[in-house]
Amino acid sequence: MVRGKVPPTVEDCRICKRRRLLRNSHVIPRGVYRRVQRDEKFSVNIVQRKAILSQAQLKAPLFCSDCEQRLSKRGEDYFLSNCLQRDGSFPLFFRAEICSPSLKAIRPQAGYWKADTLGADYEKIVYFGASIFYRTWAAKTKLPNHQISIEFEPTAGEALRAYLNEECQDIPNVALNVSLIPPVIGSPRDFRYAYSLPQEIKTHTLGSSVRFYTSECLGFAFTLVSSDDPGMISAMQTNCLLHNPDHPIFISSEMLRATVNRQINWVRNSQPTAHLRAYNETHRN
Repeated sequence: MVRGKVPPTVEDCRICKRRRLLRNSHVIPRGVYRRVQRDEKFSVNIVQRKAILSQAQLKAPLFCSDCEQRLSKRGEDYFLSNCLQRDGSFPLFFRAEICSPSLKAIRPQAGYWKADTLGADYEKIVYFGASIFYRTWAAKTKLPNHQISIEFEPTAGEALRAYLNEECQDIPNVALNVSLIPPVIGSPRDFRYAYSLPQEIKTHTLGSSVRFYTSECLGFAFTLVSSDDPGMISAMQTNCLLHNPDHPIFISSEMLRATVNRQINWVRNSQPTAHLRAYNETHRN
């Protein structure tokens, strides 16, 4: 074996379940890495509520070539053309600002746009969102030293897999909420150029049957909720980008504050390297 090369892996693909030669799949999509790193010498990846500075791209033998192409065509390519760009532009948020009169208020500091009002392909955004949660979960056993902590109940994990494999047009027992994150006015650093590995948020009051997961990515905040309680998941799906007929894309000052505070806490709980101290100081302002 050539030193540094990953040996070929022939196993069941984690999406289509066919026994195939597997690619060394990116846990964080490669195009996302390029944006997160931007012009910095490091990137911040969030795992287990801590900020980990790394240039290494998390990879594992997960998916076959056909499924890799499906992930790109069904979601990743579209997401990368509409999220926060390397030059600071943010196409979907720009369209949202233009369409501000169409924002439907749900409380004083929160509202949503219908996806079609923004000209947004909600199915591709849902597909990308579902893929980042699933690929992280699928990689957990392959990368035991990378502190991936996400756990799904079997029904939720299988529902995501089947959806990504185009076996169904729905994700039963799962809701996926999507919010746009505006810039923090006056901040010397755009904190949105970050990616947080999906993780479970356990501090909620809705009972043990409900599980919340969150991930932030280049100006988007994704929240996945799963439950085996039909009544509870039905209520959660009223805000779901896939299940709600309006296909809502949210914005809220509460989400902005929660996202910023979460990142500040992640950094403060991490090793005090020079880079992290600098990152922390910019977040204090």
